[in-house]
Amino acid sequence: LLPHAATVGAVARAPKRARLAAVAHAAAAAAAASTPLLARADGPLVTPPREIRRLPKAASGKSEDEDLFWDFRLHPTIAPERKHTADIRSFGAVGDNSTLNTAAFEAAMKAAEAYGTDGGMSLIIPSGVWLTAPFNLTSHLTIHLNKGATILAAGEDRRDLWPVLPPLPSYGTGRGGTHIPFRYCPFVGGFNVTDIVIEGEDKHTSVIDGNGWGWWNKRQQGKQDITRGRLVEFLWSDGIVIQNLTLQNSPFWTTHFVYSANILARDLMILAPTHGAPNTDGFDPDSSENVNLLNTFISTGDDGVAIKSGWDCAGAMYGRPTRNVLIRNITAISNAGSISIGSEMSGGVENILVEDSFALGDGDGLHIKSSILRGGYVVNVTFNNIVIDGEKKIALRMNEDYTSPNPTCDSSWHPDPPVIDSITFRNIRILGHPSTPFKFLGLAEKNMTNIKLYNVSTVDKQGNFLCEYVTGTATGVVPTPCDSFLDSPSKRHH
Repeated sequence: LLPHAATVGAVARAPKRARLAAVAHAAAAAAAASTPLLARADGPLVTPPREIRRLPKAASGKSEDEDLFWDFRLHPTIAPERKHTADIRSFGAVGDNSTLNTAAFEAAMKAAEAYGTDGGMSLIIPSGVWLTAPFNLTSHLTIHLNKGATILAAGEDRRDLWPVLPPLPSYGTGRGGTHIPFRYCPFVGGFNVTDIVIEGEDKHTSVIDGNGWGWWNKRQQGKQDITRGRLVEFLWSDGIVIQNLTLQNSPFWTTHFVYSANILARDLMILAPTHGAPNTDGFDPDSSENVNLLNTFISTGDDGVAIKSGWDCAGAMYGRPTRNVLIRNITAISNAGSISIGSEMSGGVENILVEDSFALGDGDGLHIKSSILRGGYVVNVTFNNIVIDGEKKIALRMNEDYTSPNPTCDSSWHPDPPVIDSITFRNIRILGHPSTPFKFLGLAEKNMTNIKLYNVSTVDKQGNFLCEYVTGTATGVVPTPCDSFLDSPSKRHH
C-alpha cells in the first residue's frame, strides 16, 4: 500500500484522536482484500486473566516439534514439502550484486500465488547476491536460499523503492526516533498469509541482508522522517517458519511478527553492529501467540529479543496480547536488553518461558520494562537456567518508570497502572560484576507482585539489590535480597 500524498498529509495534520481513528481505518482498508486470520478483539480494554495458566514442560522422549507452542490442528506439518519448484533465475533474475531483480521477485510471487491451491511452490535462490527492492510473500510458499545465496535489499539511497505504509494500528504512529505517522514497508513482508517457510541450506552463508548502513547513518544524523523498514515482518498471518539462515543489517527491527500466530524461528544468526545500528532488535513478537524461538545466535544494536503488544492508548484500543512464547537455547548479545519484555506492552503479555540461554553484552540481561502510561499487564513469565555475562549495566531488571509516551494519546488517556505479576527467575547465574545486579522498581499505585527468585546468584557473591514497590519470595539467592523478598507479603518498600 502506497498512500496518496494528500492522504499522508491529512493524517499527519489530524488531531490526535482523529489520527488514531484514521490510522485504524487505513490499516483496515489495506487488509480488506482478504479477511485477517487474527482480527482484533472487540469489547473492553484487556484485563489480566483470572487464572494464571501453567506452561507445559517437555515430556521425556518428545521431539522438539512436539514441545512447541503450535496449533497442529491448523498446521499438521511444520515446513511442508511443496508440489512445485521454481528457480529465481527462470524469472530473469541475475545474482551479480548489481542487477535490480525486483520484477523477477514479483513475477515469482505471482507464480507462487497461482500454485497456492495446488500444493504450493518452493522458490530456489542459488548462490549469488540478488539485489531487489522490498517484496511481499504469498501463501503456501517456501523460499529456499542455497549455500552462498544472499537476498540483498536496495539501500537508503534508493528509498524511493520502499513503499510507505500507514502505522500499525496498535502503535498509531511511527517508532524509532520519529513520530510522523507512517513507516517504510518491510524488506520481506507477509500480510494475511498462511503457511510460509523461509529457510537456508547453510545458516552461515544463506543470508537475507537489509543493507542498513545508510538508514542507520540518516537516523544518527537526525535526518530520518519516516520509521525505517523491518527486515522481515508478518501481519495477520499464521503458520510461519524461518530456519537455518542469517538475517542481518536490518534498517530497523530485524524480525517482527504482528497480530499473527503459530510462528517458529530456529537455527538462525541474527546480526547487526552492536553500536551504530539503532533499533535493530533481533526478534520481536508483537500482539501474537504461539511463538517459538530456538537455537539462535543474536548480536544486534538494540534488544536481542523484545516481546511487545502495542503502545499506550493505541495498544490498549487494539487489545491483542502476546501469549504462549517459548524461547530456548539462544545467545543474545546486546547493548540494550539481551532478552526484554516491553516497553510496548499495553495489549498484555502472558505465558512466556525463556530457558537454557545466554544473555551477554554490555546492556541489561533480563529486562521487563513498562510505565504508568502503558496500562496492560505482564503475567506468568519464567526465566529458567540463564547465564548472564559481560559488562552488564543490570543483570535482572524490572522497571515501571520507562519513558517514551505515545504522542497520539491525548490528555484523556489515564489507564489503570500496569499489572506485573507472577514472574519467576530460576537458576540464574551472573558471571559479570555489575554494581547493582538486581533492580526491581514498581509503582506505588500498583506494586509488582508474586516475584519469585530461586537459585539466583552472582559469581562473586557481591552487588546490591534495589527494590521499590515489589513483593515476592527468594530461595537460594546470593547476595542477600531486599527485605520485600524476605519478610511478610505486606512489606512494600525497601
